[in-house]
Amino acid sequence: MSKVFRGSVSIVKNTKGEIALKKDADGVFNAENVTELHAKFMSYVKDLKAPANKWSYWIPENTDMKSAVPVLMADRFGNPRLTMMSPVTIITAAKAKVTKLA
Repeated sequence: MSKVFRGSVSIVKNTKGEIALKKDADGVFNAENVTELHAKFMSYVKDLKAPANKWSYWIPENTDMKSAVPVLMADRFGNPRLTMMSPVTIITAAKAKVTKLA
């Protein structure tokens, strides 16, 4: 199970020429401003004509891109990953009444 990345990140161009995310204590992006991070990340991909690093930007299968929202997640090694997730609807079920038997 993935977790939300807690910390700051920066957008970098790695040695392979890919746009990637990197942990950075002085980074300006975090989980609170992830929509700005996504917009900036995609603008660098488009403007520099560089591919996105496959470990830094991930779209799960069966994701509706029209309604997808960006989430800053941590991969299994604790590195930041920008994931496009479908919105989650939380259903709260009514609690069953407990009957005391003894």
